[in-house]
Amino acid sequence: MNNRILVVEDEHVLAQNFKDYLELMGLEVLVSDDGLTAISFARIYEPAAIVLDFRLPDMEGFQVLDAIGNGWGRKCVLVTAQPLGEVSAKALQHGIEQILFKPFPLKDLGRAVKNLIDRGDSTHR
Repeated sequence: MNNRILVVEDEHVLAQNFKDYLELMGLEVLVSDDGLTAISFARIYEPAAIVLDFRLPDMEGFQVLDAIGNGWGRKCVLVTAQPLGEVSAKALQHGIEQILFKPFPLKDLGRAVKNLIDRGDSTHR
């Protein structure tokens, strides 16, 4: 089972909280605080799922997904403080079904990531 998770979040305290919580769930977590680094990490690290902030310092999260390609939206939890209809519409265009609006309980993040990993495992059996 691939239990690698890429967290892409530029708020350092929040990124560390995500990392700590997901590691408590037994997952291996790598953190990036910008889009360009996230693209490189995704290609090398091949995570089972990505926790992706909508607004990054160098680009939108959707641009990260476009750059890495191959349907990553299905393996993504989008996190945002922008509860806008436009964000939701773009998320659906990218295949993202899991959106969490900040602030949210960490257990919601854990549940969303677990659902993505479980779905990925069932398609690879």
